Amino acid sequence: MSESTPMMAQYLKIKEQNRDAVLFFRLGDFYEMFNEDAVEVSRLLNLTLTKRAGNPMCGIPFHASRVYIARLLRAGKKIAICEQLSIPGPGKGLAERKVIEVITPGTVLEDAYLDSSMNNYLASVSLAAGKRGASFGFAYLDISTGDFSATSFPEEGSAERFRKELGRIDPREILVQQSILQSYPDFAAILAERPSLLVNKYPDWSYNQEASYRKLCAVFGTESLGAFSLGLESPEVPAAGLLVEYLEGTSGFTVSHIDGIHVFGESEFVSIDDSTRKNLELVQSLRDGGSAFTLYEVLNNTRTSMGSRLLRSWIHHPLTDRARIAARHEAVERLYRSQKLLALSRDILSSILDIERLCARVSMERAHGKDLVALGSSLDAFFRLDAAYRGDGDPHSVPYRASEETLAAGREVSSLIRDSIAEECPVALNEGGIIKPGWSGKLDELRSLRDNSNAVLESYLEEERALTGIPNLKIRYNRLTGYFLEVSKGRLSSVPTHFIRRRSLANGDRYTTDRLIELETELNGVHANIIECEQELFLEIRKRVAGFIKPLMEISHAVALLDVYQSLAYAATRNAWSRPAMTADGTIDIADGRHPVVEAHLPSGEFVPNSIVLSSDPESAQPSFALITGPNMAGKSTFLRQTALISLMAQIGSFVPAAQARLSVVDRIFCRVGASDNLARGESTF
Repeated sequence: MSESTPMMAQYLKIKEQNRDAVLFFRLGDFYEMFNEDAVEVSRLLNLTLTKRAGNPMCGIPFHASRVYIARLLRAGKKIAICEQLSIPGPGKGLAERKVIEVITPGTVLEDAYLDSSMNNYLASVSLAAGKRGASFGFAYLDISTGDFSATSFPEEGSAERFRKELGRIDPREILVQQSILQSYPDFAAILAERPSLLVNKYPDWSYNQEASYRKLCAVFGTESLGAFSLGLESPEVPAAGLLVEYLEGTSGFTVSHIDGIHVFGESEFVSIDDSTRKNLELVQSLRDGGSAFTLYEVLNNTRTSMGSRLLRSWIHHPLTDRARIAARHEAVERLYRSQKLLALSRDILSSILDIERLCARVSMERAHGKDLVALGSSLDAFFRLDAAYRGDGDPHSVPYRASEETLAAGREVSSLIRDSIAEECPVALNEGGIIKPGWSGKLDELRSLRDNSNAVLESYLEEERALTGIPNLKIRYNRLTGYFLEVSKGRLSSVPTHFIRRRSLANGDRYTTDRLIELETELNGVHANIIECEQELFLEIRKRVAGFIKPLMEISHAVALLDVYQSLAYAATRNAWSRPAMTADGTIDIADGRHPVVEAHLPSGEFVPNSIVLSSDPESAQPSFALITGPNMAGKSTFLRQTALISLMAQIGSFVPAAQARLSVVDRIFCRVGASDNLARGESTF
């Protein structure tokens, strides 16, 4: 790029400091991009490419930037926002410019850049040498919800496990230890399969075991990580620690809403490889990648964003622990058998907004007044729901953990917001009208001064009339002089010594006083003082709410859990599904099973049920496998997939589409048949 102009030189200097990001360079009412940024962005966003001083250039209006930023984030781009910090006068040189924010796909918090029904994961992978050989650490975190998990796996079979974990969470951005890409080409190939995934390469020294351990302890507020099943030598620690470091460095705020990490092993969930996940069309259809004609579509009757995200997670992570599976079945059956409570739950949940993401914005000092109002109203709705569950008559009818301390903290936050924040408050902090009357005596006084300026001046005028004995004393105003006292010619002899002459006229003189100057200053600055006072009060209120983040996050988890339970109960009611019996004898016995997705898209009664009995017990009379044959379009793929889906549904806690099902827990599901079928639309490979 030519450096013939000072502005181009300024651009180059800032771009050099943000080489891995698209630089949005503010020029007046536009964000401009130059050189390689302009060429790439014009292609991605279909913008007109022009030139400036011989350099490629394209731009977008700053007021419409959110739309374009969202599209770039979906394409896996990092954006650096460079703003004008000052506007110089004529002949004073360049405007001062600085990057005020870096937006990346895995660190965004604003609703405009997020899908409310999906988690937005930032992942990290590292490699560490151990006593038993090299191990990979894999961690992922959704900054918008606080969901933080980690696992590890050995070098043998690591590429397939890495692909499997990426498929489970579908991250938007990943941090990768540089030596992994050099020494393990399979990892680089797996990442190349995801062109919209933003890959950040970090040198090996960034993944420091001891520093990461200390960082995680500091974030969680603990002396050690023993409570999270992590030790100083755990392979998960470097990957998890760098995630937190990266997030705090990018956002500029501490991640105080993250208070723990879930460390899991491969055996905790059913192993589903990427091919099986796609062919079973769990959350994405093979045809267009959408949620139509998927298991998620059939199961999803959630009423909150938190519930829809948790349901997706359950579908990707079927359990292998029979006790946990049974607890979920029990919670679903309780609602299935109490349709009144189910209907009430669905009604109240509809009024609960995204508490998880609201809490994240509060914690990271991004929440505005409307966010707090939304949080308060959502908490009130949860308390109505909690009362309904606790009043159900069954002491075990509350399928979530929310202690009395948690509920009390939630009520305190709700009361604080209700008493302090105006319901119709603006989003911007510089518009006023955020704080309710009666919350602050100082603010009420300022507002009274603003709303009753005439009364204030009249009161002062009466004081001066009484003091001076000038009955026709007047207060006037003009734009040049401001406020002044006007004394007629015949009363000039009564003017007191504290009057300060401003101007003499033919009919009288104009004066001011120290008190009138004070009043004028107060009246002229009252609007700015009100805005400043409201901002201080709002920041104080938000800080107080942030002190309750942990119980608020517990409440959000309770809401998500209730929402998924009611969603599964509603699906079971609507589709006439039955509760499966989970056994440990190696049996799969499904009577009159149906494919949940195909049945949902056929007219009622058209799907023909079919049964299967298998057993892994060598002493059982039942076969351990089934060889299925038949002509094209006979239903082989449908039958195979429906058996897999019924097992998977049972192990996420759902009822299943069968007259009766007796199932043993499976640890793996494979499905590589009919890869081009579209069963729900009646289309086959042939």
